Amino acid sequence: MKNIILSFCILLISSGAIFAQRDPSALQLLDQMSAKYQKMSGFKANFDYTFENSAEGINEKMSGEIAVKGNKYKLNIGGQEIFNNGDVIWTYLDLDGVKEVTINYFEPSEEELTPSNIYTIYKEGYNYKLLPEKKEGAITYQYVELTPTSKSSPFKKVILQIEKDTKNLKSWKITDETGGTFSYIVNNFQPNLNLKDADFNFDVKKYPGVEVIDLR
Repeated sequence: MKNIILSFCILLISSGAIFAQRDPSALQLLDQMSAKYQKMSGFKANFDYTFENSAEGINEKMSGEIAVKGNKYKLNIGGQEIFNNGDVIWTYLDLDGVKEVTINYFEPSEEELTPSNIYTIYKEGYNYKLLPEKKEGAITYQYVELTPTSKSSPFKKVILQIEKDTKNLKSWKITDETGGTFSYIVNNFQPNLNLKDADFNFDVKKYPGVEVIDLR
């Protein structure tokens, strides 16, 4: 390096800024929540999904189902089924009489939020801070705001809603760069299930008449 003293000063300033933006109290809560989910053999849940963008007059709502086992997941929402076995991802559509499945290799990015990494995404590439907690009926919820450190991230922030006593993740809200918000609220959570690996593979035999589009 041309100037070790200058570089060292920059490092100290940068480290101080990162520390200030990474709230230790938020990290403790995130680690507790993450540890709980990573210990589970598998789980299923129903969820409500909403996408809103007032500038564009969009307000979409639908419900779905999710099953997760480690880095594998199966998602069913809006006439679409997504199977991900950790290596390959199948996207099946059954709309207007057209049945097709698209196959790709699964190539996750650090910034991509998926049903299997929402519990660990904060560990790299994010700042986080604890927001004021709120009580809904008999349940107290804690909130953590995540903001990506990369300027190229497709969204501005993620807010996680975590049940204080159980450390269950109740909901998360994603705000994108256009001001749109994607909200997911978890219902009927079923933890510690023994799910089969085969459940996360698309079996073409179970979908007669499907058109296969293999992009691998």
